[in-house]
Amino acid sequence: MSSERQNPVDPTGPSAVPRGALLCGIMAMSGFVLYQGPSLWDEVSALKQEVSSSRDNAVVGYVGISPNPSAAQPPGEWFRVEGERLRLWGGWHPVQGHRWFLAQVGDLDRSKIDKSIGRDLFQGVDVPVVETDGGPISGRIPDGHDVDGMVYHGRPCAYPVLVLDKVLVVNDEVDGVPLLILFTRSPGGGGSPVFEATVDGRRMVLGFSGYRYEGLPLLYDREHEGLWIEREQGIVSLSGPDRGRVLRRVGRLDRMSWRDWSRRHQQTRVLVGADRSPEATAL
Repeated sequence: MSSERQNPVDPTGPSAVPRGALLCGIMAMSGFVLYQGPSLWDEVSALKQEVSSSRDNAVVGYVGISPNPSAAQPPGEWFRVEGERLRLWGGWHPVQGHRWFLAQVGDLDRSKIDKSIGRDLFQGVDVPVVETDGGPISGRIPDGHDVDGMVYHGRPCAYPVLVLDKVLVVNDEVDGVPLLILFTRSPGGGGSPVFEATVDGRRMVLGFSGYRYEGLPLLYDREHEGLWIEREQGIVSLSGPDRGRVLRRVGRLDRMSWRDWSRRHQQTRVLVGADRSPEATAL
């Protein structure tokens, strides 16, 4: 009985065709990565940052700061001119249906408005949840996390940047004084600006309209739904009964690590979330 000896390794190697195909594939993939590299990297980086942010938030336990996405779409044109009146789509409500921000022709330049990403996608804080002199939530803030802080009338107040980034607007009250914090990423590394939040003694509570105007967040007031935007002198009303009025800027917060802030101000007041229960009302 004969047997044929076979070398377990083929000495001839792979044919040139598969090698060429593999080389072409590698070159094509390299070209795709080079062409799409920056955008792909940006997307991956943004995704990693969002995952990291969500993980950090879950660990700390901030209350009521999740985004509020909506799949609602405007019924046709989102920017409407009707005689002397202008209507800007303001989202959909399960009871009220489609809502509209009202203004006068000339109040807004359509070419400077980005399309809506969703009214109150960033759910502004109307009823702050705070801890003072330590607490279960503030005690879990990592030392390396940034906060925007100020000492107002002798009271240290800290606003975690992770929270501000999710809510955009904080309608706060410190020692009976209504204040508004508007989150910004200052190119110089400074903290967010803080504004007075009263007009003729009336408390103003602002939220995010879903639009950006001239590249800046377009805000609205909860009572009359007039539109407001940040200017050099403060937050200015562009429409509604308070048109032309200004929420005066009173300063800018200091941005630093929680470690540095808490060491300097051991009895600090810290924003740790928002009360979004049905019975909660703005201050």
